[in-house]
Amino acid sequence: MKIILLGAPGAGKGTQAQFIMKNSVFLKFQPVICSVQQLKRALNLVSRLKR
Repeated sequence: MKIILLGAPGAGKGTQAQFIMKNSVFLKFQPVICSVQQLKRALNLVSRLKR
């Protein structure tokens, strides 16, 4: 099962994703992919590579 949460910045998408993961029998072992976290990791990697 795939669930996509959409909303404005600060709307609580990450919080809701964690809540759904904890309380859903079907999603217990599925990863949560957060685009903001992925973007931050990429930016950190780029900034480290520039140094």
